[in-house]
Amino acid sequence: MRTLIAPKALPPNGTIAVCAASGPSERARIIEAARHLEARGYRVVIAGNVDHRHRDYLAGSDAERLAELNHYLRSADNDAIFFAHLRETGNITRAARAAGFGRRAAYDRRKLRPGFARRWEAALDEAEISVALQLAAELANAAPAGAAAGTDVAAAPGAFDPRLALAFLEWRERQREKRQKE
Repeated sequence: MRTLIAPKALPPNGTIAVCAASGPSERARIIEAARHLEARGYRVVIAGNVDHRHRDYLAGSDAERLAELNHYLRSADNDAIFFAHLRETGNITRAARAAGFGRRAAYDRRKLRPGFARRWEAALDEAEISVALQLAAELANAAPAGAAAGTDVAAAPGAFDPRLALAFLEWRERQREKRQKE
């Protein structure tokens, strides 16, 4: 059985995009709901097609609905969240999840958008330095010689994990070697 992974809570002043990927809605009701969310401190943006009617049951043509959805999925807000998490952790999957898209979508963005690819590499460079410093601090604070060996306490979710840090640093080294051979 698969475990449901709940997304992180939206931060205060976060942005909520209301999109109509399938059927239309009543703009007045959406605006009313948006006011309630804004009163709670969120920024709300509403897609232009939420009240469009195509064939009486769609919120615009396929092309219009796809364009609206892609506009919000590829927004600068999502990119900023992705790069903040990538700089912090070096973990592409976690960074993509935090930004509201999947690992494959992150790689697709990297492939299709040169600016995104440059920011990706810069974020990984920063993460490499950060992770190396965290690992050094972790090693400096390691248990003294003679401490109980073999005690392996699982790290709390989001906690620094030295094994993951080493794996990340080794991966970055392999990436560098691969680029030098090209």
